[in-house]
Amino acid sequence: MLEHMSELAGQLDPNYHDLPSWSYGNFESQVSEAVPRLSSPHPHKKASIRFEQNNMIMVLRGHILDSILTTTDQFMEPSWMQQDADMLRIHSQILLTLNTLLQNVNDGIRGIENFVNAWRAGVPWGVPDEQINTVGFFWCFFRWVTGYVDYLTSGASRATEPLCAVLPPLIQRVRALVGESIHQRHPDGNSEQLLEALPGLSESSDFWCPVSREEAAMAKKVWECRIFHGRSFGISRQQWICNTTGQVKSGDAIAVLEGGYRAFVLQSMENTGTYRYIGTAYVPRFMNGEAYKDKSPEEIDEEIRLV
Repeated sequence: MLEHMSELAGQLDPNYHDLPSWSYGNFESQVSEAVPRLSSPHPHKKASIRFEQNNMIMVLRGHILDSILTTTDQFMEPSWMQQDADMLRIHSQILLTLNTLLQNVNDGIRGIENFVNAWRAGVPWGVPDEQINTVGFFWCFFRWVTGYVDYLTSGASRATEPLCAVLPPLIQRVRALVGESIHQRHPDGNSEQLLEALPGLSESSDFWCPVSREEAAMAKKVWECRIFHGRSFGISRQQWICNTTGQVKSGDAIAVLEGGYRAFVLQSMENTGTYRYIGTAYVPRFMNGEAYKDKSPEEIDEEIRLV
């Protein structure tokens, strides 16, 4: 049961409102997780499940980790019928999503790293997970995306609202964050050479200079490992960026449950002590059992009732 819940995006079809939120419902209305089972957020690989009230309530054990602070619009893969229009929409949405995420995190450098990890939802991408690699690839990807928007709109200054309003300060902030990250990683003086090696990053270079072949290859590596169809990006109250399925809203709980290979997004049903299953969440901070690093499930888990 938890394996199926890990693969489905939650109940999307209102015609099935009489069924429990955790039921399969209409398969055509579900968004597949489509992510390899590489993570194990809960130490117990098998779930102890029982049912109450004529099998309408599922009871299982787990732990509420956090809750959603804010979330972005869902992404959809481009259609080959409207390739340019869809790609402009998606690339603009990426930039608006980045702007929202960075506005709501205190540590922008960690925010960039978490975004890259949440963007690929744990899918291997052949790049060592080190800060310098992550921010370097991200910078190339960021320049590639903004350059694509610039190309499709004949100038980013003429990009559609609301992107044109946020793009200049977003470029300035991302440039500062990536530069700061490199300085932190290489305090011995090599940072200046690295800054110069990444086109458009140093203050003396032109951000809008053409994207090189090497940059494009790095950017496409990030693009090709995307996991975002039918999904949205959110920020938790503890400042973690997550990649979610389902109709996620501010205030929804993030939980790890026995037997699940993803975290889950649950909506608290007011004054009932129950939750409604919304979807899954990939939260880089919690995907490998970190929530149980110093405590056992027997100490912190509780019964969670899904209606």
